[in-house]
Amino acid sequence: MKIEVDLFDYGRFFPVEWVIFDADNTLWDLEDLYNRAKRDLCSFMAFRGFDPEDVADYQQRRDLELFEKYGRTPRRFPQSFVDTLLHFHPAPKLEEVEYVWKMGTAVFQKRANPYPGVAQALEFLSRRAYIAILTGGQKDVQHNRLTNFPYLKFVDEWEIVPRKDPASFRRFLDVKKINPRQSWMIGDSLRSDIIPAR
Repeated sequence: MKIEVDLFDYGRFFPVEWVIFDADNTLWDLEDLYNRAKRDLCSFMAFRGFDPEDVADYQQRRDLELFEKYGRTPRRFPQSFVDTLLHFHPAPKLEEVEYVWKMGTAVFQKRANPYPGVAQALEFLSRRAYIAILTGGQKDVQHNRLTNFPYLKFVDEWEIVPRKDPASFRRFLDVKKINPRQSWMIGDSLRSDIIPAR
């Protein structure tokens, strides 16, 4: 049985003045960019005689290891590509190293595609409440993604913070004069969206 709930049915009990969105993997599909880059790396390595499944497994493990050092900065992902190349092919040509590095950095330059239904959802919500985006990450990368977001016209306020935590939510609400009791947060991460917003 499918149950559909209109958020604004709750307005009689919980007034909704603002709806605050996360951006990455909530409004647009960032994982698709990463997955395409990983497939490109696997194809590049397969052409050189390496098993693409082994390449994919190593790159994923290395990316997780590098998280300890680089966190969510744009350095981590392309570095995992270079380290993967060096692991399987210890003496690559300089142009090969540069090529896989560019392959990894491309995810930060390409436009991320909005999820199906995002335009309709934002248009619907914007007629009933103010819309905000609060997103975390590298400022220049996120700024590029936001300014290229085709439905920014429905958004009243947006901000990029280095890290989403309770303090960043409080600052955002205070500066924008948003009443938290009349606000909803929509995001894909329990750790960085839902828990700190709550």
